[in-house]
Amino acid sequence: MSPLGIWLCKRLLPHVLGRACESTIPRSGEEGAKVNCYVTVIDKGAEPYLIVLGISEDQLECIEWNGSRYEVERRIPLATFCLADFSITHYYGLCSVEYHGITDFVLNRLTGWPYLKIHVVRLLDHLGQYIFNKKKLHTKQRIGLLKFLVERA
Repeated sequence: MSPLGIWLCKRLLPHVLGRACESTIPRSGEEGAKVNCYVTVIDKGAEPYLIVLGISEDQLECIEWNGSRYEVERRIPLATFCLADFSITHYYGLCSVEYHGITDFVLNRLTGWPYLKIHVVRLLDHLGQYIFNKKKLHTKQRIGLLKFLVERA
């Protein structure tokens, strides 16, 4: 990794890792709506490799995948990775935003584009629910018609 990449990681990772998720993340209900945390991982292709827990000096504090679960604690020099190796998932309420690389994280956090999309979708959902709730239901009339038809048969 370049010196600029190392500097960028040292500036950003403490912020992200300071809001690390617990081992279980609620994904529904009121608890899920309150979630605002990050999971930072480094994978080897499609295979899991590391969950990043912390950074100190030029070392990443990680838990390594042992083939069936994350278990082995390791300290690995930051310089052995590149910016694209990091995957950051932001669990934001009931939504999640995935960043593929530190550069992707920086660009999307600066623009706020993923969060704008989330808030627009939430607004449209609330608006749709509001309109639905304001509609008058015709259930009583339909039940009366069905009773009339059954009595005549």
